Amino acid sequence: MQDDEYHPGKPRVGPGPLRDFIRSPITGRLEEVPGVGLLTIKIFNENGIFTTFQLIGKYLSFKASDVEPIEHADRFYNWLTSLNTPRGHRAGIVHSIAEKMNVSFPGIYDSTAYGPDFFGQCEDE
Repeated sequence: MQDDEYHPGKPRVGPGPLRDFIRSPITGRLEEVPGVGLLTIKIFNENGIFTTFQLIGKYLSFKASDVEPIEHADRFYNWLTSLNTPRGHRAGIVHSIAEKMNVSFPGIYDSTAYGPDFFGQCEDE
C-alpha cells in the first residue's frame, strides 16, 4: 500500500462516533467530524475551511462523472495530505465524510470496493 492513497481499513474512528456522525444533523462545527481535532481545525481554518459544510463541499468538489469512488476518496485524502493534516487521522476524516455523504448520495462511496483482502492487509500496519 502506498502512503498517498486512502485506506478504509486504517481509520481510527470507532463505530459509535461514526454512527453518531452519520445519523446526526450537520451543525457546521468542524469538531463534529470524527478524526478532526484542534490541530486539524487550525489547519483547515488557515486554508479557508471554517465549517463542516465547507469541508463536505471540498470532498464533493473532487467528484466528477468519470471519477469512481476509490479515486474520489484518494483525491480527498491527497488534499488532506497536501495541507499536512495529522497523518493518523486523515483516513478517519475521509471515511467519516464519505460515509455521511453516501447516505445522501448513494454510491458516492463504497468501502467494499477495496475488497476483503484489502482490510486484512491494513490490520498489521
